[in-house]
Amino acid sequence: MERKLYDANLRMLEVELELAGFPDDVTWDLRQEMPWGWRERFLVEYETKAFGFSLKGVLYFQQLLVNDAYRFSSFDVALVGEVNALTVKCSFPRVKGYSVGLREAINLMHGRPVFRDYRFDPLQQGYWLELRQKTDKGEFTLARNRSTFNTHAALDDALFGKRLGAADRNVLADQLDLGDRAKMHLVGKDFFMEVDLAHERLVLTNVQGKPAKINWWDVFLKRK
Repeated sequence: MERKLYDANLRMLEVELELAGFPDDVTWDLRQEMPWGWRERFLVEYETKAFGFSLKGVLYFQQLLVNDAYRFSSFDVALVGEVNALTVKCSFPRVKGYSVGLREAINLMHGRPVFRDYRFDPLQQGYWLELRQKTDKGEFTLARNRSTFNTHAALDDALFGKRLGAADRNVLADQLDLGDRAKMHLVGKDFFMEVDLAHERLVLTNVQGKPAKINWWDVFLKRK
């Protein structure tokens, strides 16, 4: 590979990792491992901390036959020391319609779905991605869910929605679309909201992840 192409390819992969939410130390690992000569594929092992979790895994890169450039083809993630996840290790392909970033991958591994907006959907409708168990060995794979649940509409219709304001509702909906367990503040207390796709609803939980107990009378009558 010519030096000019190598540098351009490396920069492209660095940007892709940054956009996917990988920290700078993982990008540095890529710089150390990306080969000069032709190689059908190569991998980069990493250990890092991101989004409040200790992580380790592998990035996979595959060389294109057209110009010998490499593309980011998939990645593995393992949640180090985490016990409350749906799965502590999973692989994520970088293919059209199913590509997710590191933040979304972590959320999926905790059993929370991720929304892909209409730009990724040929039908211009948007769709949800979730992890489903594919073998009795506990392995999981990404799958599309047919639910048409919309977080923006759900928050607009929620009884407490107007207490949040339009801007706050949009921020909260965007976090939920990424699969976040989104933090919110009501009646002097912190609560967490997440998407329950099986029942097409939003659920509120406390810090421990249990159903939140809220005096809704206080919500409507008291200030934040």
